Amino acid sequence: VRESPCQRRHHRVKAPLKISTMDGTICHAENWSLGGIKVGGWDSELPTIGDELQLNLHIPFQGFDITFQVGTKIVRLIKDENAFAAEFIDLPERAQDLMRHFIDDLVRGKMASVEDTICRIDVPVTPISTKPDTNPANEVPVRRWPIKTILMSTFYITFGLVVFGYALMLIYGATMRLEVSSAVVSAPLRTINMPVAGRLVPVQYRKGQRVQRGDLIARIENPQIDAKIESARLKVVQARDALVHMEQKAHIEQERMRLYELVSETDHSIAKAKYEARKEALKAADANLARVHSLAKKGLVTIPNQEAARQRQVIAASQLYEAELALQQTKAMKAASGRRHYNHKVFVVDLDMIEVELSAARSNLAIANAKLASLQRQKHNQVIKAPVDGYVVAIFQAPGAVITRDTPLLTIEESQLISVTAFLNQSEILNVGLADQASIYLPAYGRYLQGTITSIDRNAAFLKPNVSHYQWRDGNDRTAAVSLSITPDANQFRSLRAGLPAIVIFNRQIMTDFKAQIAHWFSSKGGGDDKTDI
Repeated sequence: VRESPCQRRHHRVKAPLKISTMDGTICHAENWSLGGIKVGGWDSELPTIGDELQLNLHIPFQGFDITFQVGTKIVRLIKDENAFAAEFIDLPERAQDLMRHFIDDLVRGKMASVEDTICRIDVPVTPISTKPDTNPANEVPVRRWPIKTILMSTFYITFGLVVFGYALMLIYGATMRLEVSSAVVSAPLRTINMPVAGRLVPVQYRKGQRVQRGDLIARIENPQIDAKIESARLKVVQARDALVHMEQKAHIEQERMRLYELVSETDHSIAKAKYEARKEALKAADANLARVHSLAKKGLVTIPNQEAARQRQVIAASQLYEAELALQQTKAMKAASGRRHYNHKVFVVDLDMIEVELSAARSNLAIANAKLASLQRQKHNQVIKAPVDGYVVAIFQAPGAVITRDTPLLTIEESQLISVTAFLNQSEILNVGLADQASIYLPAYGRYLQGTITSIDRNAAFLKPNVSHYQWRDGNDRTAAVSLSITPDANQFRSLRAGLPAIVIFNRQIMTDFKAQIAHWFSSKGGGDDKTDI
């Protein structure tokens, strides 16, 4: 009968195998192999999956037991049969070899003697890997390997690749790239002039000193400005004292006005009472004059008495008019008693005028402060600060010297606008184009940078400032200049300075011209416009 091959890793046998636990429980294995064991008829409570048990295995052989201890892990439970399956996790090497010996003999049907079994227990075993060798050495004998052929073939292939690659690099460099070693790092210069006249006091004023934008470089001392500032401070103090005096005076006058209001009220009451009294006196004088006239008609009053009555009536009328004017005056002063007071001769208190004087004092203080602030700003402007990040490359004035305004003081080399200028001959200048990318090598740093062509000047050495025409020179002279903008890393190239040598590697315009010709050919075939606006 042909049976399907077993998928188990190890042969599983049902040979007798007794098991005992640490607590004395004894049972028998239903089947076992080199990978694990199935225990049946377990009397105690079944363990859970994943538990680890220490078991003693007893293999009976010709009247005696071969015993050894193993570590197991529960992988399966059969509750209906009160059994479980466990895999070996700590199987000693001797025990593994002994169990393999029993299983192999059982599978082959071979009966082993006691002596052979004891020898297998006692003989030390050298452990070997059970994983299959991916490249077994016994398939091809070492003595038959073509070592010399392999080494020579590898050498020739490597040498050929190196030579062929180097030849391709030379061809590529000669046809597609242009290397120019006459290049230099450039940077714009900024000259700082004296803002005002004075004596120079340097703070950070050394040649080669690195400065950042806003750093204080030097101070300018001007005794005249200092004297004006001190005088302005005194005027500010005087104006502040005058303002405080006027504020105190205004406070005092306001307190006095409260008393003057009571006086004005009293004067108004008195004037009103006098007016009523004078009014009654005029009525009495009028009545008296009427009686005198009636008596005079009867001849009972003499002429002098008539004149005296008329005079009393006139006096009473004038007094009434005077009392009326006084009442109106007190009424008007009562209405204005909150701001000013009149003592019947002059205005002793006028809060409106005091407010005008107080406003003038505030204005004088503000003007004094403004003058002082203007002088202080003028003194603050008497410091020289770095306008850009860079290095001090030239110093024109000595520290401590008295310098006039607009005199050149020092020159700073900007470090944020670093560029590279490459000098080419008249043939090479035809192989570069604007906005092209180029590689820049700095020998001083041993590093490469990426640059962009910003300007091309073929007449850099031809146009002279003292002549009105161009002067042609030899075509091999490097009379053309190409400027490249770069943006170096601030941390890597912090000390990048103008004047450093550079090597620029341009991409030739040959392929660009070839592409342009192809595009022009296709456009002409398609009926496009051949004109190009520049």
